Amino acid sequence: MSTTTADISCTDFLYHFTKNNNGVPVYPYVAAVTGHRSFAKPGEVEGIPGFTEEDIKETFKSQLRPMAKLWRKSCGKANAPFVLLTGLADGADQIAAEAAIELVEHEPELNIKVVAVLPMPEHLFINTIKNKTKYNDLIEKVSFKIALSLTKDNIGHESEMWGDSEEAERRRQDQYAGLGHFLAVHSHVLFAFWDGIPSTQIKGGVADSIKFKIYGEPFFFDGEQVYSGDCLTVNSVGPVVHLLIPRINDNNLACPLNSDLDMSSIPVFLLTRNTLRNMFFDPRIDSKSRLILNSENRCKMPVAQNPEIKSTMEKIGRLNKVSFIRFKNETFIRECTQLYSWLYGLSDCSDFDKKLFQNNFEDLNDFEDCGARILAEHYAVIYRISIRCQRMKRMMVRYYLWLYFMLSGILYFLMFLKSFSRASTNESLFHFTSQPVSFFPFSLFSISLILLVSVVFILYYISNHKINSSYLQFRALAEALRIQFFWRVAGMRDCVSSYYRSHQIPETEWIRAAIYGLDVFLDPPIEKYFKAPLDDRIQFTIKNLVLEQREYFLYKEKYNQKMNKQTRDNSYIFNPFIQRIISIGLVILTMALPFQEFFNKILFSIKSNQYLTILGIIAVSLAIFFFIWIAYRHSLNTEKKTRFEHIIFLYDQAAYLLNRSIYYQDYREVERRILRELGMETISFVNNWMLTNDNQDLNLTR
Repeated sequence: MSTTTADISCTDFLYHFTKNNNGVPVYPYVAAVTGHRSFAKPGEVEGIPGFTEEDIKETFKSQLRPMAKLWRKSCGKANAPFVLLTGLADGADQIAAEAAIELVEHEPELNIKVVAVLPMPEHLFINTIKNKTKYNDLIEKVSFKIALSLTKDNIGHESEMWGDSEEAERRRQDQYAGLGHFLAVHSHVLFAFWDGIPSTQIKGGVADSIKFKIYGEPFFFDGEQVYSGDCLTVNSVGPVVHLLIPRINDNNLACPLNSDLDMSSIPVFLLTRNTLRNMFFDPRIDSKSRLILNSENRCKMPVAQNPEIKSTMEKIGRLNKVSFIRFKNETFIRECTQLYSWLYGLSDCSDFDKKLFQNNFEDLNDFEDCGARILAEHYAVIYRISIRCQRMKRMMVRYYLWLYFMLSGILYFLMFLKSFSRASTNESLFHFTSQPVSFFPFSLFSISLILLVSVVFILYYISNHKINSSYLQFRALAEALRIQFFWRVAGMRDCVSSYYRSHQIPETEWIRAAIYGLDVFLDPPIEKYFKAPLDDRIQFTIKNLVLEQREYFLYKEKYNQKMNKQTRDNSYIFNPFIQRIISIGLVILTMALPFQEFFNKILFSIKSNQYLTILGIIAVSLAIFFFIWIAYRHSLNTEKKTRFEHIIFLYDQAAYLLNRSIYYQDYREVERRILRELGMETISFVNNWMLTNDNQDLNLTR
């Protein structure tokens, strides 16, 4: 990507540095731009609407500005950047870069960062640019520059990439196809300055990038390229914001736009897999190709409000906001430092106190480079946040139980104390409970109201802050980062985000997007930037990612079996139906008792010793408290229960094959293949655990 892994200027995109110089790990939101090199101008050709560059820039700004504002709102005080990737080629790339830079100059609080992604080394790419003056001006203003490497076929054939021959065009298109792949994969949303005509090219065009963004990895069927990760499943994809800007060519003349489409301004469409399902798989270019581009499908408001864009933006932004808040606590930072040490198997973390989260990459340990340190720090923070969410969930449940019993206990005590003194007068219970008790400043009605409001508030807080779902999702992201870290240490260039399937697990789309946002600025692992040799790093990965994780799963499986036995032994107590009946009954009894004269007559119509009655009430109350407390403890244990037998089998198999890998001639590739497949299965396991919330059997996606 960038010129060297040792270049740490990318950390400005991945950290928010506070006043005390702490670098809070954050995740940027990434948009990308693709488009044609030329567009029709107003009145240039009859039958083809045209627009000026200013029209295009203003339309683009009208969509980019609301997205950047929503991103700032989602992140709170965490100053995570809004990144715009552009190839800086003539036409759409340069227009978009100019528009974004103008926004930065007028509204710097939006924190928009323009990143140039060149399809080839710059000294070669400059030969493809017509307006070199504009390019040189823009390249000086961008915040970061990434140059993609030459493809294997083009290495050593640089001189054959120029000219008008078919061979030169093919080689250039190979590079542009790589750029389209990079932009589609690493962006959360893709802006397309496009005329809406399906491309007749095999690869490298604007429509090709859009197809990749919509359908994922390409594969070939009967010699034709079809866009999918494999035959039936596809990689996670994202939305495309289509700015309909016609070009001057025969296709635009042969395929007129819908007559009901107002072209006085540039129409904007949001394209997803459903909207393009029938469009791209029809190879014919006829009048039906652009039927989808009509007034009904035109965006009536900024696309930032679309749920598919807004949801991902708010979830990643909320993570940045939580990270920023947590980093105000020195204890939290120490916990993250300890977790970093644990990741490397180190017993003492005192040496890292002034090295971590300080943009300090001068003293790396033997098993990391700059990228591995960044991944390790992001992992440590998100893991500790997930644990804090888990503790908060349990704490809120405890508060709910104790508050319920404390207030209801006071209510019962006052009610029965007063009832005994008034029982002989046949006075209405409702009457005296509405009057203040002499030795308490509140009436029973007030106490009951406080109880009701308090319980509702706690339940609302738990629901509104989504504490449980936050814990599960943050924990899933932490596991993905952990796998990505170990893959990097082992010299693997895979990105875990490539193994998420959007149609299977749509809830994990923001996790995939967050990791790809990091991967934009992380070079592939390069051997010379690690102190330890590759063999030692692979053994380090096997030990920590495979063997120790296997021991952990074995321990959890034994614990699971123990808990299953306890559950079977106490199944009559923890029957969900019985729990619901008792819980509903307690709530009704507590809320209704102060106002019902009926209960007074029943409770005191029997001539019995008042002290025995009080003892009986206390005994029943303690029994109810004990039941709910045990049920609560059982729910905590149930939360920890997970069926690990499926994943243990895979770890057993991986350990066995890795032990025998030394007998293969290409044992390094064999080990990497095992680590890759094991990581894929672990991601699937964690995602299933997240979606089922530990309440159902977990079966890996096979």
